Amino acid sequence: MAKKILIIGPWIGEFSYELCWWAPKLRKIKRTMFPDALTLCFGYEGREIIYNDFINDYISYDQETRQNMGYPGAGFSGNYETNKPQSQDPAAEKFVAKKIAAYNDVIRIAPYNIHQHCGQGAMGRKDTLYEFPYGDYTYLNARDDLKNNIKDLIKDKLDSSRSTIAVMARIRNRFVEEDSETLPKATWVDLISRIINELKVNVIMIGVPVNKGYPGSLDLKDTELFTKYPKNIISVVSEEKNSVERQIAILQTTKCSLYSSSGAAHLPFFSNTPMFCYTRTAELVRYKKGWIMQMTDNHKNNRICALYNTGKEYSATPVNYLFEEFTNFYNGKA
Repeated sequence: MAKKILIIGPWIGEFSYELCWWAPKLRKIKRTMFPDALTLCFGYEGREIIYNDFINDYISYDQETRQNMGYPGAGFSGNYETNKPQSQDPAAEKFVAKKIAAYNDVIRIAPYNIHQHCGQGAMGRKDTLYEFPYGDYTYLNARDDLKNNIKDLIKDKLDSSRSTIAVMARIRNRFVEEDSETLPKATWVDLISRIINELKVNVIMIGVPVNKGYPGSLDLKDTELFTKYPKNIISVVSEEKNSVERQIAILQTTKCSLYSSSGAAHLPFFSNTPMFCYTRTAELVRYKKGWIMQMTDNHKNNRICALYNTGKEYSATPVNYLFEEFTNFYNGKA
């Protein structure tokens, strides 16, 4: 008897929803309902590590499909022209349909119909409200060759007498203006300069190129930091191939990480690594959900803090506050 063919996706939403809710749901559905099914997963390039433990193959969008897709939302894609959510992205659906045309009797699980298998409704913002969402949660571990590559980079490029931390300076430009969770570049430059000078550490900037409405992060290579501190800061730009696994490798080979408010700040939870995050006051409750507290042993090695909520106040957060909070965390006082 031929094996069932399970088609997962296409995932069209934000990274944090994919990492925290979409993939764990699928992992449990596969384990409990379709353990023997041949499983193909469709999504953004570089994210296969999120699924590798329970799928047979990961198929990423080609460039033409990416260029024609909407911006990622909470389990949906947004239309650039209307700024309205769409549960199915036409470009992504066309891509999947072409790839699976030769298969018969497939089972499809997509963000808009996953409720048929787990009973918590279609993917969306409500997923952030559950203390213990439906799903199997597991830690992700980068391959040794990627971790060794980062170790060699640190050894060759940075001051070997100092510890090294990772920094993700999150940014997103959607509809021209920066959103309400972006710290100015000048704030990052001042903060990192103080961290290098006063805490005597090296810094790896995790750079993620910004693509239309997709969030990314600053690599700060165009700032004075790289000329003033050539042996104390490097940038590792996360290209699409193996991009998430490469970020995990950085997290698992550095002492700790520093994030601003971002869905990507959940990655250290899944990497089981220490993390400092400056977020918005409205987001604090999100980081205290039961499943996160369970994964992080009640944030034993993390520090999540907030001073303001949105917009101008958040972007005007004083560097002194950020530095003092991070210093307390780094020194083990948080």
